[in-house]
Amino acid sequence: MKSKNWINDAVFASWWLTWDDLSWPDPVLTARWKARAARFQERGINTVVMFGLHFRFDYFAHFERVFGLLREIADICHDHGLRVVEHHSATLVHRVRNRKDRLEIRERNFHHVPFYPDGWEHAYYGGKPMAAWRQVSARDGKPVFFERYTCECFCPNHPDYQHAYLDYIARHVEAVPIDACMSDDLHYLPDFYSCGCEHCRKRFFEEEGITLPSARDRGFWENFENPDFLKWIAARYRWNGDFYRRLRAALPSGIMLWGCASDAIDARVAGIAYSPQHYVPHWDAVFHEIVSTNRPGKDDVKIASDLAGFAGLAFQYDKPLIALFYPRDVDELKMWMQTATFHRARPWLSKQPRTPGTPTEEEMLRESITLPAYPEGDVEPPVGIVFSESTRDRLGPRAPSDYVQPFRDLTERVCREGKRAVALFDGCWENGFSRGALAAVHVPGAAGLSAEKKAALDRLREGDIPVRLE
Repeated sequence: MKSKNWINDAVFASWWLTWDDLSWPDPVLTARWKARAARFQERGINTVVMFGLHFRFDYFAHFERVFGLLREIADICHDHGLRVVEHHSATLVHRVRNRKDRLEIRERNFHHVPFYPDGWEHAYYGGKPMAAWRQVSARDGKPVFFERYTCECFCPNHPDYQHAYLDYIARHVEAVPIDACMSDDLHYLPDFYSCGCEHCRKRFFEEEGITLPSARDRGFWENFENPDFLKWIAARYRWNGDFYRRLRAALPSGIMLWGCASDAIDARVAGIAYSPQHYVPHWDAVFHEIVSTNRPGKDDVKIASDLAGFAGLAFQYDKPLIALFYPRDVDELKMWMQTATFHRARPWLSKQPRTPGTPTEEEMLRESITLPAYPEGDVEPPVGIVFSESTRDRLGPRAPSDYVQPFRDLTERVCREGKRAVALFDGCWENGFSRGALAAVHVPGAAGLSAEKKAALDRLREGDIPVRLE
């Protein structure tokens, strides 16, 4: 069994794949890949993440070619002492309805290689029609379409999709020597009404005894005072978490697993059932993508509060934290490295994906960069900041102003004072902490907690750690 301890000293860089790489096998590509691996190794990078062939099932008719080029790259990287992370979307597939969609894909997702089929109606995997796997809307029973990415999304509850994805993973692991798998995009798109397929309806009834009502039933849909609707929100979180449970069980134990997560705090995540809190128990590392539009010195409130959220998950589950950032230049890269050091996150460097002309990873690494190092021994305990997802979801439209923003502002203030902050999510803070685990606990929005959470808060205040209501 391979040790997983390497993640504690990992320094990541994206390894971008382009249209040219699909011309494999090619001696010119081999020479290019060897030169890139050597440059990364020289500059202290010890782990690379495959980036570019993202909507993986778009390539369903060309998996052997994908495996072949990835296998050669992985072998080259391992020869240069670089570990390799396989990175792909497990659920999203491009869908083109017209020429405008093709232009949208080219303009918005040019950083990926959009090798999509013209249609899915005649696409089969393992003899099963892939079009049947798509999420459908409870509004009209039709496949949902996510305009932002010009895509559709497979439903993690569809049994044929579950079988096909695990079959794909088995083929990939057999064909390509990887050290970790980053499986992305576990959410229900684009809103609360996804997915209304027969499998989701059946599972909701079996687990909760609730028949999913018509989209015209306003007493249920988007009624945040209806406990049945809150159960719908919780079920979708749980189902996406089950995807990672199945995947972790299927992967060889020596291959690490995590997925993409850019937010654990914002109120909008309830609508798409995006909950890293439910994923991390099945991950080997906590991962946070700092979206490419965020910039240090400009978006510090969001950067600090989002990182504190993921640092809280790392604290709760005692797992390493990885932070992906997209610098615009070398000076910004140095600022991001300082941010990663402060939050005790392993850094992942990636070029700006949607801004042509900005430097590549290799260009930025031409200068000497101080990489984070975390010596063993005593570390000053962080400040814990309570964040209740159930409270956020129960508040519905009031959550952004009444609950999320106060948490963000408080977290940034604590970090600005030079104290590391970690979010304390539901299930983490209710039973208190041992002496020395935290310097203090802050509770923003305490008045909005449910009666059950307020009782837990009273018990917390009776413990050994100072508790401050904000």
